[in-house]
Amino acid sequence: MESSSKPTINLKRHFFELLKPYWRSLLIVGLCAVLGEVIQIATPLIIRSGIVAIEGQKTKLLLTLAVVLLVLSVLGVLFRFGVTSAGHIAGYGAVVTIRSRLYSHLQRLSLQFYQKKKIGDLISRTISDTMTFEQLIAHGSPQLIRCSILIAGSTVVLFLLNWKLAAISLLPIPVMILILMVFSKLIMKQYEALGEKLGHISAMIQENLLGMPVIQAFAREDHELQKFNQKNIGFLNTAKKAMRIIGIWLPLTGFLASAATILTLWFGGNQIIHGQMAIQDLVAFLLYIGFLYGPLMEFAGVLDMIQNARASAKRVFAILEESPIITSSTGAVIPEKFEPRIEFNNVTFAYGTENPVIKNISFMINPGETLALVGSSGAGKSTIASLIARFYDVQSGQILIGKHDIKELDLKFLRESIALILQDVFLFNGTVQENISYGKLNAPMNEIIKAAQAAGADEFIRQLPYGYNTVVGERGTRLSGGEKQRLSIARAFLKDAPILIMDEPTSAVDSETEQTIQKTLEWLMKNRTTLVIAHRLSTIRNADKIIVLENGRAKETGTHQELIQHQGLYKKFWSAQMANPA
Repeated sequence: MESSSKPTINLKRHFFELLKPYWRSLLIVGLCAVLGEVIQIATPLIIRSGIVAIEGQKTKLLLTLAVVLLVLSVLGVLFRFGVTSAGHIAGYGAVVTIRSRLYSHLQRLSLQFYQKKKIGDLISRTISDTMTFEQLIAHGSPQLIRCSILIAGSTVVLFLLNWKLAAISLLPIPVMILILMVFSKLIMKQYEALGEKLGHISAMIQENLLGMPVIQAFAREDHELQKFNQKNIGFLNTAKKAMRIIGIWLPLTGFLASAATILTLWFGGNQIIHGQMAIQDLVAFLLYIGFLYGPLMEFAGVLDMIQNARASAKRVFAILEESPIITSSTGAVIPEKFEPRIEFNNVTFAYGTENPVIKNISFMINPGETLALVGSSGAGKSTIASLIARFYDVQSGQILIGKHDIKELDLKFLRESIALILQDVFLFNGTVQENISYGKLNAPMNEIIKAAQAAGADEFIRQLPYGYNTVVGERGTRLSGGEKQRLSIARAFLKDAPILIMDEPTSAVDSETEQTIQKTLEWLMKNRTTLVIAHRLSTIRNADKIIVLENGRAKETGTHQELIQHQGLYKKFWSAQMANPA
């Protein structure tokens, strides 16, 4: 169930499932990284042997060692190429996989989830947060392997060369480990905070871009810029805290690394002076000290990357941990013969813990009949339409379609059996043809044109710059309200579903256009089970039944003529509209 509490997230399990398909690339990364660092560890020993060859004037041995170093350098280049190429293949592959999985999961989550979340934040998680996975896989993991191998290998060689001097040179390491542990916890908190703040910024940008007409109409550009700058500065302040932590780590570890070098040079130099150590051993020793403390200092960058990815992963996987409320039940039914009869039996529904919006509603729409819902704003009209499409489940009572409770029906089958024409028309930023054919994917062009003609849209479509290939803009911004509504009707025509739900389908058009569209709608409604939510009562005079809603209850039921004669709420609505026609 989609809960408001933060879910417990098993990052290891999620990452294992994510990376499983890329195990070959990751194996190549691991092998190449290990072999590359083995070469690195061997290099000081070869240099040490070279110094011995120089002292002994052994030219052939020196030449051999030079050739070996050259070969190892070439192999090192190849291994680094393997790490880079395989790492990016796995990294970008994982990003594509997790984004696809995330997008698929978002489509299955119920509307309650989206009522709690900001779209901009979800976009940030899908795009920005998932990108940190590539950084972790392609850069962070190889670097972690490299640092680990260098530290372990260098430590072993140091003790083999001179265990007393090795013990002295490793004295600063416990302090570095302690600092590293503290640093890790602090930086994780900052990256979690950064992710949240970035999500808030993305949400505000997305909201304000969609609401730009309102912002400009009220001349609130400065007001919104001030709000945005506050969020932006909040992000900057959090980023500064993270950078200060990193800024403390680097000088401290740098000082400890320098202290280790100084200790090695002092005690090692004294051993050479007293004949207890060869100079070539000290040279090798100093090189290995660099191999040891250099990676320890680099762990700050590695941890920085890992903690950033962990914080992002928590935000991404938190969505995947959410479960959709509305799903097809086990053994969901797809009827062989579908009977589009809709029946509400004592249905009560509330959004969350609020007071019920629908209270003990009962009615029936027989196949081919039209039921109209009338009432003031907030009476529960649109909620009834949402319940039929099962965007929400009722708290009590039962909704039947045919002989089946809608909870028993396959969810995809149910929604494919319903055509929706909404007051707030949503069009995708594609062509006119693509938006109409959304009702029936891959529909032939002649069917699309017939649907447009039936919806009274063909004439204006042909006057567009590219006809049916004209791009309508985001949310159909290049079209008028009436034009968008006609495309929505054409989409419903093309879908040709047995159940039709219309939520104030003519609210966005003028009276003249309404008359034209109304004739089209009457044709569309023939032989279909239809629910109409009406603001303009003139559009529902011919409905088989009209229900007047007030505060979520059915106050009046009847035909237009019956309700006019009843002298109740419907009569008041009708008289008001006749006196002031919209």
